Amino acid sequence: MLCFDKLKDGEAKAKVESFRAVLHGHCKAVGGKDVPDDSEAWKKCRVTLKHSSPLCSFTFQPDGKGAPTQFQTTVGAVGGNVIEAERIARICYTKFESGASKEQVLDLRSSLYAKAMENAAKRQKVLLKGK
Repeated sequence: MLCFDKLKDGEAKAKVESFRAVLHGHCKAVGGKDVPDDSEAWKKCRVTLKHSSPLCSFTFQPDGKGAPTQFQTTVGAVGGNVIEAERIARICYTKFESGASKEQVLDLRSSLYAKAMENAAKRQKVLLKGK
């Protein structure tokens, strides 16, 4: 969908293909389990690349009751990995579904961000060793 959106917005095919290669690399670098394939989070958590600081945001409102909760993950907080930002947002969404408070989900996001950056640093060391 991210590539399709770029094409729809008039991006040149060659640039979109280059972007697709970057996303493919991001997929290889994702740091852990994801939510089940049938989770509602897959529909709700999509990154917005048009924002000056790309992010993945959603609004959670359990059963349509109470005040909705705004939440987001940022691509910058995970070293620029679009796929990782979406994965973390999905995990946070399912945490809300399980009844967790916003504070609990913020703590989870912080730990997932830290793990993502730790994994990125490890991958960078491996890449630098290989050169």
